[in-house]
Amino acid sequence: MTPEEFRKEITEFVDISSKLHDSWELKIVKNKLDEEIPYLLKRGTKVSFGSGILCMEFHVTYHPSFCVPVLGFDAFTNDGSSLSYEEIWSLLKIEEKPRDLFSVLTQMDHPGLFRPIWTLHPCRTSEILKGVTGNRIIAFLSAIGPSIGLQLDLSYGLKHS
Repeated sequence: MTPEEFRKEITEFVDISSKLHDSWELKIVKNKLDEEIPYLLKRGTKVSFGSGILCMEFHVTYHPSFCVPVLGFDAFTNDGSSLSYEEIWSLLKIEEKPRDLFSVLTQMDHPGLFRPIWTLHPCRTSEILKGVTGNRIIAFLSAIGPSIGLQLDLSYGLKHS
């Protein structure tokens, strides 16, 4: 996926999100070289955590080395504090825990926010998207999102005019 394809597909995705009254936003910021950095943002998703509730933010960015979308997220408690690595790992819905957790869950610098964000490592994303026709962002979020509690409405898979 090229950066131009990424931008086109996230723009299409936000158009569908708007029609479905979902809350995805297209954000565009400029880096130090005055280049535009587009990404997707979804705020305010609530998940149960222990005896409390977490507020989740989801981000879809582009990884220039792997040439794929990356799903990033932040999770905060009611008082705004962040979670430890182990607590973040406990949010993941992955059946078999790998020996090297950092090969799955890591922190990377968000290209638009210029700060670290939790991400699912992009090394296998191209395998997941191989052969996908249509909007790869929808396919990507449908395949990867559930592992961190992000569910896309099935209507994303329908053709929208």
